[in-house]
Amino acid sequence: MDDVGASINGGGRLSAGEQGGKALGFVRGLGVTAVQGMRAGGGHAIRHLEAGGLIPSAGSLTSRVRAFEHIAVPILENPTDTFPWTLGGLPTRGFLGTYQGQQIAIFVAQEGPYQGKVVAAFIPTPAQLIAMRVAHGVP
Repeated sequence: MDDVGASINGGGRLSAGEQGGKALGFVRGLGVTAVQGMRAGGGHAIRHLEAGGLIPSAGSLTSRVRAFEHIAVPILENPTDTFPWTLGGLPTRGFLGTYQGQQIAIFVAQEGPYQGKVVAAFIPTPAQLIAMRVAHGVP
């Protein structure tokens, strides 16, 4: 486990994913900790998945965050890939996975008041996927 990955959730809470064994994810059962206590109740982190039609935009924020949790936790615990990423100057760890045939990128803050919490998620474009792989060191 690298230092960057270990810092996501206080160290010792990451494990190798089952999809190829290369990607480090949250230990099974602890991915939910990254969803609990998200900034703005989670509304900011989930908005792109709402726009992409993966989460209903109607209903209470609580019900929409539950729908997000259903998507995010399996990706956080069993990612196909992880990579360092910076969002607005904030160092994060990206977790890549698939939901309903679409690749989803979920970002967890590595420092600051939301360290260990999901700060963003979106459906990456082909150009973003290339950048994520470059950020991860894959040519």
